[in-house]
Amino acid sequence: KTIYQEIQAHTPRRRLTGLLPPTIALACGGAFLGAFQLLKGNKALMNWLILHVTTPYKHGISWLCGKAPFAVAEVIWALAILAALVVVLQTVASGIRIGPVPISLTLVPIVVGAILFGPGAGAGLGFVFGLVCLIAGVTGADQFTYLLWTASPFWLIVVCVGKAVLCGLCAGLAAKALEKKQTLSCIAAALVAPVVNTGVFAVGMLTVFRPILAQYAGGTDVVTYLFVAFIGVNFLVEFAVNAVLSAAIARIVQVVRKQLEK
Repeated sequence: KTIYQEIQAHTPRRRLTGLLPPTIALACGGAFLGAFQLLKGNKALMNWLILHVTTPYKHGISWLCGKAPFAVAEVIWALAILAALVVVLQTVASGIRIGPVPISLTLVPIVVGAILFGPGAGAGLGFVFGLVCLIAGVTGADQFTYLLWTASPFWLIVVCVGKAVLCGLCAGLAAKALEKKQTLSCIAAALVAPVVNTGVFAVGMLTVFRPILAQYAGGTDVVTYLFVAFIGVNFLVEFAVNAVLSAAIARIVQVVRKQLEK
């Protein structure tokens, strides 16, 4: 059995207990990342946060892993590593380009997590992704997202976090629907993620943020402008990258599952 299947095999009460720690770890990790980003530059507050919050949290997770079944502890740390990869790829590695086109690899760990641990894990990793994007907008690191933030903070949160959560969730659902055919399920999950991520963004821009899009379009049809200027090349490249990497993702999943089943 895989770890996910082992947890699912428990009674409903134990199953809930087994899935709760990874959820808490992901939520707290995302909250800490947001706090550090917002407090960047204020060393006193950052030191206080480290001393009184993150250090006790680290000890708490270690204690939790000691008390939890071995399989659950493995899930916690695997999801923590994947969440860290999401953050690194969305921040440090976001400058990877092919010519003028930025290449995003952030969806890869989300897809891997969704395949290995199910739609819930994919949604949780997507939440981390959305939170990092949101923080970049709120702090002004991403100027366009900051513009959307000033226009409507509520709808930016809905669109920014919603598209990321849904892309992880749908990737997990696609993999689960085809779980008997491992390679095909990995390919489907890798391709569904960018489609959902971009699709939800497009819906948000054409509805709640349409006035801003119209200003950018400058008289051009907003739908044409969105798909040519905003989505166009970036989406095609992102989709192609995920398509190419889907075989690698399938191999990663195969290797990790063998290790976890030992």
